[in-house]
Amino acid sequence: MEEPGFDDYSRMGREIKDRAHDMEHAIRHMEHDIRHVERERMRAIKNAMKNEMGNARNSSPGPRTVEEVLVEIDSYLSYLEDLPAEKLAPHENKINDVAGHLEKLRSSLTRKP
Repeated sequence: MEEPGFDDYSRMGREIKDRAHDMEHAIRHMEHDIRHVERERMRAIKNAMKNEMGNARNSSPGPRTVEEVLVEIDSYLSYLEDLPAEKLAPHENKINDVAGHLEKLRSSLTRKP
């Protein structure tokens, strides 16, 4: 078998160089596609967040009437009453604050204007 000559090595070198160039071009194209997809994804996320923020401002996230507020407070208080004392103990100061607010509300009802 005959050893490859200079022309064979030269041809193989050109083929390798051409393939490397083609691969480099393909990689650049894929990077471009990835950047495009990421830009579109970020645009979609921003639009979704903008829509969600708009919906949050236009919807009623919580109670709006006195009755609804009182029903919600009653529900929370029922939940808290069912908790063991050791879970509530670290929050005693806040519980006292809330109790004080409720007492002020009740007192304001019995006062004559």
